[in-house]
Amino acid sequence: MEASYLDMEVLVQQARQQRSQAVGEMLAAGWNKCKEFFSTQGMGQTVVWRTLPP
Repeated sequence: MEASYLDMEVLVQQARQQRSQAVGEMLAAGWNKCKEFFSTQGMGQTVVWRTLPP
């Protein structure tokens, strides 16, 4: 039973590592898209910010 517990701990650790890597990749992709969006502002595109009433 001890070996089974250790095997499960290894699997849990691998799953956590994969989840962290996937979240990091999603954040990096979002950051790159954000930078791309705002860097195109000077190329004739206009971004309008509006504050809507409550």
